[in-house]
Amino acid sequence: MCGIKYLLPCLFLTACTVAETGLPEKEPVEEETSALSVRTLSLDAGTKAVYEKTGADNAANILKTIGVLVTKGSDSREYYSSLVEKQIFTCSSNNDGGGTLTWTADKILNLGDADGTVYAWAPSDAEGKLDDSSPKIPVLSAPAILSEQSFAYGNEWETNQTDYLYGTDTEKKTPVVNHLNSSVALSMQHALAKISFCVMKASGQTVTSEDYVKKVELTSSNTAFVVSPEPATNVVMRLTDGVLTGTSTATSLTLTAVTDKQGQVAEWSEPTEPAEAASGSTDVTFAQAYGLVAPCTGTSMGVKITLGPTGALDAEKDHTYQTKNNTSVNVNWEQGKHYVYTMTVTDRGIEFGEVQVIGWDETPPAVSVPVE
Repeated sequence: MCGIKYLLPCLFLTACTVAETGLPEKEPVEEETSALSVRTLSLDAGTKAVYEKTGADNAANILKTIGVLVTKGSDSREYYSSLVEKQIFTCSSNNDGGGTLTWTADKILNLGDADGTVYAWAPSDAEGKLDDSSPKIPVLSAPAILSEQSFAYGNEWETNQTDYLYGTDTEKKTPVVNHLNSSVALSMQHALAKISFCVMKASGQTVTSEDYVKKVELTSSNTAFVVSPEPATNVVMRLTDGVLTGTSTATSLTLTAVTDKQGQVAEWSEPTEPAEAASGSTDVTFAQAYGLVAPCTGTSMGVKITLGPTGALDAEKDHTYQTKNNTSVNVNWEQGKHYVYTMTVTDRGIEFGEVQVIGWDETPPAVSVPVE
């Protein structure tokens, strides 16, 4: 009897609860979502070393695809969705005839109420990921920074050094998205620096068929140049700011012209103003040598240049010049900047004028250089 006595009130209370509500349990509300999209994609004004513009063209100097990954929250180090960790956005068309480009994703990433942080990179076939460090950070895996590079005179996007880019918003901040703000405007930033060399003969010297620039060698006595080891397994580029880690150092960098695209040195330009009597000037249309390099500051370099007839390097026909009397040239290469070195070739070596910092797609302006 005691057991029955205590059981009845419990049954009564249960029955009252159901009778009072009279409604089935509510289904959970489905979260509203919107697909991540790229509204606009631009190259930063200073980021045109290899990629000169965005578009649907398949040319090597057109940025057509980018890689994208989204992390959850602003500080979280996990993918926004385990089902869609990364996407490739491709420029598919100029759909309105007015220059607006359409960017299409290979997968759909649905954004919910939670904020997500967008990271982008190029080239898109490089591997963007959350690395294995603690805490995890978004990186581009194994970028190759070459100590020996090739280039083609006249086509300043034609080099075997990859032009690595990372994405920000138009104010150079990391974009934040959610289902109410799912369309993002990206600006791609340059992770490397660009160096160009404009070469001219000294006053009174004639330019001949043996004066094509074939190679430029840069040397550092304190192993200051930043390169990737081979293989570059442990090298990463942070997608937050383009900074490289895991790199090694080198004592030399070599820029070699491809055999069928070599530029001839420029003739000396005599001063046109009395005030310039102690100097000459040149307005070389194209740099005869160029390359992409990792940031490096607070050091100096020696320079040696090889001139000769067009074609492959030839020890018997080529002739070399280098900075005189062990002099050196300052090195202050910052990310995303273009440094133009103007040099004169003399019988006793080479001398440098002022170093200029210009836009990636700008023609080097006239510059004062020493007179022998």
